[in-house]
Amino acid sequence: MIRAFCETLPEEERTLADIGCDHGKLPLKLLREEVISFAVASDVKEGPLSRARENAALAGYEARLRFCLADGLAGLAPGEVRMAVIAGMGGETIRGILTPEETERTRVKDFFLSPQSKVPDLRAFLAEQGYRYIEERSVRDRKKEYLLLHVRRA
Repeated sequence: MIRAFCETLPEEERTLADIGCDHGKLPLKLLREEVISFAVASDVKEGPLSRARENAALAGYEARLRFCLADGLAGLAPGEVRMAVIAGMGGETIRGILTPEETERTRVKDFFLSPQSKVPDLRAFLAEQGYRYIEERSVRDRKKEYLLLHVRRA
């Protein structure tokens, strides 16, 4: 889904934030496959962020990644990235991250969301805030199904 979307963008807009990056493998994979040109790996805990830094160093991608110890979108500079991935969290946590103030401040346009719980509540919030659904699909990884939503800020 992210790859197909990025193919429609000019290279300078192929920038992504991985919010709650954990080990940083998603942005590394997208950088390695030349799907994106730059990424911000952000996490609220230093441990996962350190693992992401180590993985980037091993892969040789430190120059194309910025690491950020921050809660939600707080560590992003305005206009720094075009899109953000927020995955592996509950719908209520994702909702708390997508505050109108932060999404407006960061100017992130597209969000790829994979809520692990409270999906109806997240859907209601997205509708209330005027997000537009671009695509929705079920993704299988290691015998588990995940919901993946691509939404665009109004």
